[in-house]
Amino acid sequence: MKLWMIGKLWSVTAALFLLMQPGLFGEERSTAFHGLWLAKDKDTVYDVAPCPDGLCGRVVGVKPHIDKNGKPDSTCGVQVLTLTKWEAEKQWWEGKVLDPKSKKQYPVTLELSKAGTPLMKVTWGLISFPDPWSRFSGTPSAQCEIR
Repeated sequence: MKLWMIGKLWSVTAALFLLMQPGLFGEERSTAFHGLWLAKDKDTVYDVAPCPDGLCGRVVGVKPHIDKNGKPDSTCGVQVLTLTKWEAEKQWWEGKVLDPKSKKQYPVTLELSKAGTPLMKVTWGLISFPDPWSRFSGTPSAQCEIR
């Protein structure tokens, strides 16, 4: 084998090895978003975990609440967050959030705040509403209540 062929073969092998390294080019999807999170108003707990589409969040805890018709809140267990696009450069997830009451979906991003906790930003028209989350240290009850 000629020397120049060995050099080319080595270059191709090295390039393939580098391209296969996870996270080398910011493609590694952070697991920092996984777990139980308490919303800013401390009225909802979300369980964020990987799902076939990317990352999903469902309601696993709510403060006891009676709606205007006298019925208890029924959002428990509802998947409200579907994040399907990882933006490696920005280090955030993009997707949709479901408003269980209106059944409407809105664009959302989930990024890490400076404190290292998730910050959900819901976009409604031209306005963005931030909702910083904090780690939920408790265990949601079987009745899906947080007190």
